Amino acid sequence: MAYRNFFGFACMVLVTFAVATVPAPASADENSMARVYFEQGNQALTRGMNARGRRKTRFLQQALESYMQSLQIVRTRNVVYNAGVALEGLERDDEAFGYFREYLEFPNLSAEERAEAMTKLTALRQRVAVVMIESTPPGAEVRIDRRDLAVVGTTPLEVAVSAGNHRVFVSAEGYVDGEGTVMGATGRRERVAVELSAEPIALVIHSEGMGTVLLDGHPVDTSGELRVMPGEHVIRFGDAPPIHVTLRPGEGRREVRFDAPQNAPQGMLAVSTNVDDASVFVDGEILNTGRELETSVASGPRTIRIEAPGYAPATRRIDIPADGEARLTVHLEEDVGDESRFGKLPGVLWLSAGVIGLGAAGTGIAAVVANSNFNSATDQTLDQAHQVETLNTAADILFGVTAGVGIAALIFTLLNHDVEQPPSAIEVSAAPVEGGGVLMARGTWGAQ
Repeated sequence: MAYRNFFGFACMVLVTFAVATVPAPASADENSMARVYFEQGNQALTRGMNARGRRKTRFLQQALESYMQSLQIVRTRNVVYNAGVALEGLERDDEAFGYFREYLEFPNLSAEERAEAMTKLTALRQRVAVVMIESTPPGAEVRIDRRDLAVVGTTPLEVAVSAGNHRVFVSAEGYVDGEGTVMGATGRRERVAVELSAEPIALVIHSEGMGTVLLDGHPVDTSGELRVMPGEHVIRFGDAPPIHVTLRPGEGRREVRFDAPQNAPQGMLAVSTNVDDASVFVDGEILNTGRELETSVASGPRTIRIEAPGYAPATRRIDIPADGEARLTVHLEEDVGDESRFGKLPGVLWLSAGVIGLGAAGTGIAAVVANSNFNSATDQTLDQAHQVETLNTAADILFGVTAGVGIAALIFTLLNHDVEQPPSAIEVSAAPVEGGGVLMARGTWGAQ
């Protein structure tokens, strides 16, 4: 069983990776203590490799404890590797897998060192359940089974778990915590991907005395703090140059000061409509929503458009005087559109007629077969006659219902015109003839 010795290049590794992998550099005394623990671990590991039974377990446990004490001071690749070897000897394969994976993440490994660690991982894969955890965005912290447990790494992350179902908790600064589930199976590699949703960011717009401010084309109240999702945003006021703001996940708070141009003359615009939730647009930018609106806008000729759900939009051209006021009253007309009188009813009737017709055809065929069998039978019975009569009656009823539903579908189709169109009319009549009857229909469609 191969393991790493602390001497030689390992001493340089200790100092180099102490700076690269821990928040604060270890002092010279701490490095010396880490070296002492490492050497103690190597001595115990050597004894464990040459022992059997309980003595082997005892020595390997002592080695692992010494390596853990060394790693608490500074995390070096040789200590990580040897801890993996000790864990493998103790048959704690899940943990050993994690240490060998961490070892491979150290930079500047030689090809031989990398190949040896990969060989370890390949052998362990046959004895553990491996899970590949990914997240959007990457770099999120991962916890397995419980939120209050220690972080096992950051995404993308390959970990070994026990066989069975596991919960995966993923968290990143500026994002809502995510969660996934995965079923681990010994000797297999499963994948779980978690997409994190960004948390809104506090945005404060300082725009005292400027009137209505638009954020991404929508009016906002700038008297307090806004909660805005990360991404690209545009802040506008009248003819002032827009301010482009990029909010990034995890950004605690952003303040923007919006100063109106000094030489931009303003005027008052008052709009009255007959609809409570009417939206008022000025030159294509939404100004506000409501029945009555009064606000300051840039003076000059402006195009005013008023929209409301269920109403036809109205557009007006108006001149806003500098330091003056322009009033506009607009009555919105209901937008009937192409609403039909009976909606989807004709289609439902046609579908029903088709289904019933298929049933009638099947029953009719069965009736013909039964009648043929009855006529050709030499020993006709009362039960056979009753069966033939029942099938004939059922077929007649189904064909009649099919015809009735079909006629109703035709009538509703012809009458299902748009509400604004002239009404359609249809006249249906029936006349008996020899051997049956005749059904006649005539009518008009819309204005035709």
